[in-house]
Amino acid sequence: MAFRHAAKRAQTGAGNPWTADAPQSDPPPEQVIVVRPRVRPRRLTGIPQVQSALGQRELTREERLVAVWLVGAHGGAGVSTIAGLMNRVGDAGVAWPIAGNGEQARVVLVARESWTGLSAARDALTEWVGGQVPVRLEGLLLVAAQPGSAPKQLRELAERVRSQANGAVWRLGWQPAWLVSPAAATAAASKTLQEIGEALFASDNHSHSHKEEHTS
Repeated sequence: MAFRHAAKRAQTGAGNPWTADAPQSDPPPEQVIVVRPRVRPRRLTGIPQVQSALGQRELTREERLVAVWLVGAHGGAGVSTIAGLMNRVGDAGVAWPIAGNGEQARVVLVARESWTGLSAARDALTEWVGGQVPVRLEGLLLVAAQPGSAPKQLRELAERVRSQANGAVWRLGWQPAWLVSPAAATAAASKTLQEIGEALFASDNHSHSHKEEHTS
């Protein structure tokens, strides 16, 4: 099944986050604004082999021109909606995009901030960190499933998933307008999506500016 293009231009605590949950003291309150480190996730050694529910699909020559792919850790993560509001980003559905020919597609993993979504993200991240998926993971985007912060019962799981992401983590807050009308970039959503875009394409923008200065 072909990917749905959303590109406007084809151009831990002490615990181990990779093992089963262990009893812990009450986690700190959830922060609505998630820290966004400047580094990408990195692969680790000694990670248990875990297979997520995600498939893999080789990109076509045209699809390889898409700069970054959003991959849903599960159905209903909001990938199509979010990709439709961003430039240079494609909608990969719930499959890892495989570039082939020794190349790696750039990917942002997307998951709802629910038990199902966070659990699926945990499995997908474990699969990637274990070296089973040949993609360049740029980070994790968590999408709020309710107003405010995540439910108290999910905070420990959310923190565990964030630690597994081991790199850039973004959080898109609750968007009530998207429930009753076609998705549009609200002020809050626009700010988050702009931050993601700036982080993903900062090096491209820097190279473009440098080129302009060199030729002027």
